[in-house]
Amino acid sequence: MYAYCANNPAMYTDATGNSWDSFWNDVNSWFVEKIINPVGCAITDAVFWTVDTIAPENDINTIQLGFSFFAGCGFEYTFATGYALDREGNFGKYITSTIPGTGACIGDGVSLGLSLSFSNAQTINDLAGRNVNVGASAGVSVYGVSIGIGVDWSKSLDNGYTTWSGSCNIGVGKIPFEGHASLTYTWIIDTYSFREGI
Repeated sequence: MYAYCANNPAMYTDATGNSWDSFWNDVNSWFVEKIINPVGCAITDAVFWTVDTIAPENDINTIQLGFSFFAGCGFEYTFATGYALDREGNFGKYITSTIPGTGACIGDGVSLGLSLSFSNAQTINDLAGRNVNVGASAGVSVYGVSIGIGVDWSKSLDNGYTTWSGSCNIGVGKIPFEGHASLTYTWIIDTYSFREGI
């Protein structure tokens, strides 16, 4: 009952009632400093070591992994969200969406996919902004359900960086392939640096 004052309310007090807040803040700080940041740095180093091993002469500085949604029938709408990581250990969420009225599509269908993207943007914050996006997907369609792969190329209109994306998709459509182009906008939110304090 008197744990906040070491079971001695006559000798120890917690007039503000904040001693537990202080304790948990200290625990949280220790956990971030000793566990989260070192593990995040190790993952960052391992990911980009793998990229450099597979493609030694690359200029890839950011990687995005997430889900993408596509709908097209003359027009095109794309929405993607997930997580982005850069060589500097910055980590954050990204959201990419077609700017309304700018998408065009050859073919039709609706799909949901898992996407992996690589960019020469220096940091994840450089991914934010307007982009020109061109892409295509193809797959096998059985009874209107298709399973396929897609590729996309994006060029930033704000800073000139290029992003290459690949995806595995499942969807519905009349034909098993499509091509699309649009202007998109990317937001980077909830960023965090694993290298802070190390």
